[in-house]
Amino acid sequence: MFLHDLKEKESSSINIEDMSLDSCSALLGYIYCSINQEDFWKHRLSLLGAANKYDITTLNDCCEESLLEDLNASNVLERLQAAWLYQLNKLKKGV
Repeated sequence: MFLHDLKEKESSSINIEDMSLDSCSALLGYIYCSINQEDFWKHRLSLLGAANKYDITTLNDCCEESLLEDLNASNVLERLQAAWLYQLNKLKKGV
């Protein structure tokens, strides 16, 4: 985007409308191997969406495993929705 005559080159910025600033920071932290466990757990549903959108398979797998770890009665519907939305077979079976 920055190499061609696009608005991102002119403004030197990229607007990602479907993620919060904190979630984007967590995504960059994951990509550059500097994300801490707390940020990962806090933003893992947003990270799962980004993994799906940007085809980051390793992040997708990490998020799926993480969502399985603390599955309980209070979050089971949220997890089932994520499992169907992102076609996460392990999570579907776990739910």
